[in-house]
Amino acid sequence: MKPTEQQLSDLLALKRHERPPQGYVEDCLREFHARRAAESRRAPAGRGWWEKVSEWFVERSVARWVYGAGVAYAAIVAVVFLLPREQATDAIRPQPAGNLKVLPIEPVNGPAQLPNLDLADDAKAEVGDPVPEF
Repeated sequence: MKPTEQQLSDLLALKRHERPPQGYVEDCLREFHARRAAESRRAPAGRGWWEKVSEWFVERSVARWVYGAGVAYAAIVAVVFLLPREQATDAIRPQPAGNLKVLPIEPVNGPAQLPNLDLADDAKAEVGDPVPEF
């Protein structure tokens, strides 16, 4: 039997004024977690350790753990970067150079033909011309 529009509107008008008892939502959540924990205890013993750990975090409100871990990580990073560091200059300090001598640098003469090159604008050469001997 299909209800009429009038019956549906009367039913909705009645239900609009109904409210669940005080604490119903909190009790429902608590009962859900209790049933889930009971099911996990009845689960086979071959469950992996990862599932057990993840379930433990879910039961303990994972958001608090994540925020706490983030704050702890930020504090450790801040301490590492803000603490003064000792300078390791002792390890790189030059040692006395025993009996080494410093020799003067002798000037290097370029090839003898460079001063004799003709670099004038009117100097022309063709491919295959012999190279002049100096």
